[in-house]
Parts: sequence; C-alpha cells; structure tokens
Amino acid sequence: MTPEDGERYYGVRTAGDRKAYEGKAKLITFMENFKAVVDSMGICYLLTWWRNPYLIGPGDLANLFTTATGKQITAEQLTKIGERIHNIEKAFNARAGVTRKDDKLPERFF
Repeated sequence: MTPEDGERYYGVRTAGDRKAYEGKAKLITFMENFKAVVDSMGICYLLTWWRNPYLIGPGDLANLFTTATGKQITAEQLTKIGERIHNIEKAFNARAGVTRKDDKLPERFF
C-alpha cells in the first residue's frame, strides 16, 4: 500500500508499513470501530477493508444500511456508531475483570 492509499483510506500515511509507529494508534482506533460496524451488520470481515482497502469500506456499508433500512446514514455516522459499539464492548469487558494489561500483545509480536 502506498502512503497516498494509506492516507486516502485510513487517514494514516504509514498504514502499509507494519514496522512504523507513527499513526499506529489512529489506524488501530479506526479499525476497531470499523470492525464493530462490520460485525454488527453481520458481514464477513474478510470481504472488507479489514483485509484489503479495495473491498467493502465505510461508504459501501453506509449505502448498504440505507438501502436495507430506508434510513439515510453517512460513512462518518456509521463510524461513530462503531465507536459507541466498541466502547460498550470495552465497558462490558471491564466489568468482567479485563484490564489494560490484557490489551497488550505477547512479547513474541515485538
């Protein structure tokens, strides 16, 4: 992925660079919220931007939602819904005893 593609699709120029730290938090936040929307719509995430930015994206999901429900929604509104879903999931997990230390990847990934 080129830096231009990373900026266009995810808002992060370093999206295609696995070793880059710059912009990683923004990219992760976007993908967590996007995945929450994809899961809530019952769509296989392998058919979406989760796997490849040339597949189903936020705009496509917004069009799908609008077509299915008749309620007009934008990609930005859908992304905000994904953020709320993710926050509720985190709150639920926190009540179950999951803490920040559980968010850290195992050392072998570093």
